[in-house]
Amino acid sequence: MKRIYALILVLMTSICGAAAADVPELAGREAALYCAENGQVLLDKNMDVPVHPASITKLMTALLVLESGHDLRETVTVSYDAVHSIERNSTHIALDEGEEVTLEQMMYAMLLTSANDAANVLAEAVDGTQEAFAAHMTERAQELGCRHTHFVNAHGLDDRLHYTTAYDMAVITRALLQYDKFAEISGTQVYEMPATNKQTEPRQFWNKQNILNPQSKFYDKTAIAGKNGYTSQAGHTLVTVARRDGVTLIAVTMGSVESKYDKHRDTVAMFAYGYDQFEKATLSAANVAAAAKQAGLSPDEGAMAPTMVLLPKGKSTADLQFTAQENALCIACGADRLLTLEVPEQPADAAAFAEETLPAAEGAVKQPADRVNGLPKAVWYVGAVVLALLLAFLTLLTYRTARIRRQRKQIREMRMRARRERNSEFHE
Repeated sequence: MKRIYALILVLMTSICGAAAADVPELAGREAALYCAENGQVLLDKNMDVPVHPASITKLMTALLVLESGHDLRETVTVSYDAVHSIERNSTHIALDEGEEVTLEQMMYAMLLTSANDAANVLAEAVDGTQEAFAAHMTERAQELGCRHTHFVNAHGLDDRLHYTTAYDMAVITRALLQYDKFAEISGTQVYEMPATNKQTEPRQFWNKQNILNPQSKFYDKTAIAGKNGYTSQAGHTLVTVARRDGVTLIAVTMGSVESKYDKHRDTVAMFAYGYDQFEKATLSAANVAAAAKQAGLSPDEGAMAPTMVLLPKGKSTADLQFTAQENALCIACGADRLLTLEVPEQPADAAAFAEETLPAAEGAVKQPADRVNGLPKAVWYVGAVVLALLLAFLTLLTYRTARIRRQRKQIREMRMRARRERNSEFHE
């Protein structure tokens, strides 16, 4: 059994009673509100339904560019396919075949003005072809833990096989936040791309994210990054990141169709819900270890770490209940399941040593009487019976083998005596 497990936190909220009235009504058909620090989902509206993402696809494109290790100052040459493989009525910055540009310029063009031709240039720079890059996108999404994502292009224009979910987009954005360059580019209001070998005039790219624009009524000074999208099949999509008091929330809204401003209203409502209805609490490593023991697990206490959790306001860690599920610790607050926390498991020999030689930690709860080393006593009883039967079988087999050998020896001795008697009679 593996000794080290990754820490994953999944929040599945279905707030009931009076709290249910506080969950915002959203215009988007799919949405998720996700905590970047611990992976909790504070709000879920069809978040696992696969749909067309439109240009928020470019967040995955940006992630692969930043992960590739390429120097963004690197100059590349725009190919024919990068320019002519997109619909000309889609968003672009009028790149020309043979134009020399830098990766950084293309990142600004892609994230600020949502240029599809810039996304193609970046894809070819990282993986050689747009097709290879699309396969890379899907593979990386699976590695990140995305559940229902398949990409066929770097820009997000509609395709039957190009889809993702609100939850998966939050996971992708969480990975992207590891790179400060992403927030730097995404938060820029205006960027000027200098003249190139094909264009004699500089080009300006304006940030299209209203929530990041101080002149917009939707402006949120705590927002640090975002990416919008729209196609006729996808509707309006938007991913936005905000950070307040050490808590980073990712709001994803997809599939709104009535108004282009609905995605902004949804985002504002989700941030208000997340920051107003939840507050940060910390479970110490000792708390988590003690809870795991109480639930019947055998945690490796030396590998434990403090865990941040967002609790509904009015609740505290004293309201939490803990149950075990395989090697996971399920944490609930009242009727609501909040977290599933997988913990490192203590090796069996170390657990036995600790049980015999170490005093119980203060406040620790003893293992339930119906379990031994985390396993039900019935399992140990069955094992003991099987072992006893095996020993009895081996004993019987040993006895029969010895008896057969003794009989064969007696037969050989009888034959030798008979042979000697016959020889004696012959000589007489």
